[in-house]
Amino acid sequence: DLPCIIPPNLVNEDLKVEWRRADSETLVHLEQHKDYHRRANFSKKKIKDGDFSLHLKKLRAGDEGVYRCVVYKEQNCVFSADTVLELG
Repeated sequence: DLPCIIPPNLVNEDLKVEWRRADSETLVHLEQHKDYHRRANFSKKKIKDGDFSLHLKKLRAGDEGVYRCVVYKEQNCVFSADTVLELG
């Protein structure tokens, strides 16, 4: 999983999350790029706890890189975090 956990004071029902490749701006989750179709998702149950971590299945060599989680309330970014995915 690629972690994205926001501070408790930011958690509310109107949040939206967007996951992108930070190194290419490819959209991974929201409106998915075809390379991630049916491979990227997150737990809707955990969102209420502020956990927007992304689960990426069937990892490929091309998946390595920097991923960015951006959380929005309305049109405003309220949280952003980068994480690096490296395959062993």
